[in-house]
Amino acid sequence: MSPPRDLAELKGMIAKRQIQVPLKLQRVLEYVLENPNDVAFSNTRNLARNCDVSNSTVVRTAKALGFVDFKGFRELFRRELRQRRGLLR
Repeated sequence: MSPPRDLAELKGMIAKRQIQVPLKLQRVLEYVLENPNDVAFSNTRNLARNCDVSNSTVVRTAKALGFVDFKGFRELFRRELRQRRGLLR
């Protein structure tokens, strides 16, 4: 699976149930969709703490979405933030 290009595509994948994940990974997905700015500036440890899961669960979530690692996953949210602020067109 290719990773989503933006937050809208990620939301669409989830809505269409193209992503089937275990409960703990779903907890991470729910958090990141509700708190995208937090993800843009977070690391795996902080995100795991906020989701009440392990660091490895956060990494598995990113990989389940097609990302190579957490950095790529976080970059999706950073890019989204830059676009909203008009810094990237």
